[in-house]
Amino acid sequence: MAKDLGLGWFSASEISGLWKLGLLRADLVLSDVPIECSGLKYSDGIGEADKFAYSDFRQIEHRAAGYGSALQGQESAPLEATLAFHPFRVYVLHHIERTLKICTSNMQFLTYEPGISTVTQSLQESNQHWTSTFEFGDRFDYWNKVAETASVVEPITYDVVFRDLEPMRVGTQLNRNEFEIALSEMLLNTGKSVLRQMRSDLAFAAESLDENRSVHVLLRLMNWRERERLKGKLGGSMHFLAMAETIRRSAEQVFAEEWPEEDEIGPGQWFPGARKMLYGSERVFDAPRHHLRDYLTQLGLDFAIKVRCYVEGDTEYGALAHAAGSFGHIQLVNLSGNVAEKRGKGLAFVESIEADMNSGIFSVVILDGDREEYLRILRKTAEESRFHGRFFICNPDIECGNFSARELIEIAIQECQKDEPGKVGMTSTKEAMLALASTVQNNNDLITLTKNHGITNFRKSEFWGKALMEFAIANPLFPSDDVRAGQQRPIVEAAELLIRMQDIGFFRSKAVERIDSHSGKTVQIKSAGK
Repeated sequence: MAKDLGLGWFSASEISGLWKLGLLRADLVLSDVPIECSGLKYSDGIGEADKFAYSDFRQIEHRAAGYGSALQGQESAPLEATLAFHPFRVYVLHHIERTLKICTSNMQFLTYEPGISTVTQSLQESNQHWTSTFEFGDRFDYWNKVAETASVVEPITYDVVFRDLEPMRVGTQLNRNEFEIALSEMLLNTGKSVLRQMRSDLAFAAESLDENRSVHVLLRLMNWRERERLKGKLGGSMHFLAMAETIRRSAEQVFAEEWPEEDEIGPGQWFPGARKMLYGSERVFDAPRHHLRDYLTQLGLDFAIKVRCYVEGDTEYGALAHAAGSFGHIQLVNLSGNVAEKRGKGLAFVESIEADMNSGIFSVVILDGDREEYLRILRKTAEESRFHGRFFICNPDIECGNFSARELIEIAIQECQKDEPGKVGMTSTKEAMLALASTVQNNNDLITLTKNHGITNFRKSEFWGKALMEFAIANPLFPSDDVRAGQQRPIVEAAELLIRMQDIGFFRSKAVERIDSHSGKTVQIKSAGK
């Protein structure tokens, strides 16, 4: 297992040797005969009926001469059948590999071959000194205790940390309630400061193996069945972070308080509110999944709906579908003119945009400005902060709110020519209609004008909306002969916003912005005291 997790390669006989030296304690020792050994405590009722079971509490022997060649003379036969190790014990092997490994740089041989012996001699002397100190035994005792603490509390927190897998448990006669009481006493006796130090050391060990912290967070949002397949140092990092999480969750239960999550306790420092800005939640691994959408979006991994755009009718739907309908994070909703019907779809619409906010989804609403009764409900909902996003008012409607009368006539003629390419007299019809452009104040005026000049196939539809948007994309600003000359057409602004919202974090936006109930635009939230 250690090899798979990038923690070094250890043979079965070497594991047995580390146990015999006391550097690696076992979680369970089974024997056919009684064992008399200081630190091995007989455990009645654990293990197989015909075996003697012992818990391992041995202390590491201090050797003033160090541990060099300490395995010489030890029996070479492995003890796989009699020693049981919890997977968390690889944490001790990590420190064996980290503190006792002797190697030179990759370039030493090419740079200066005789220097290899000099380097190895220096490392050998350093290890001899290190293993001769009392600190050596203290550190390995502590590293074993970290693994033991995580493995002991693991049964209580397993369902949350590891989810779908069956836990590896040491047999016990205690029921769950008794076990939790004993566990609480153990953690209380250990103390908060020691538990926090254990977690911090595990987080630093994870970082030392792999520094891609954002990847760690992402992987820990996966189920454990996927995480356990990870190999190499990244897999080792996941293993250590799972140990830290196991200790945290048990400590939170015992001390009835929240502790920092694992990415908060490693190297570096978080500023207040930074985690919410990055992840969408201060508590990443307890948060509802939709709260993490901001973080997944930054990684380009969020394929869910991020914005719902509510439009009043077919024309608006056709326009926005042409410009933004192919983007997976956008959902268009055609309200078909029933925005605020009493006791019906109006209430459903309000409930829908409220549900969007609760789900971390932006709501963008596009309505005609001549529907004051409808707008009143929308503005009231915005004023009460019951949805978050943006609304656009096309005054008086999508046609005249986004195009000049002359442009609308031009587009209508073009669409007519597409449907009836051989129709004669279109030039004179166009000139006659342009002469009456000043009479077009809304879409009804446009429909009347076209009918009066023999264009009978013109009507509001998705095809008409597409034609309008095609023209708007090619000409995003109002023309020079319009009073709005040089301004961007609102329909173009709306389409660009919908596309851009894929990269906007909902919860970050909601924390600093609100919708102005009059203009429909987002404005900064004033800080307290300003």
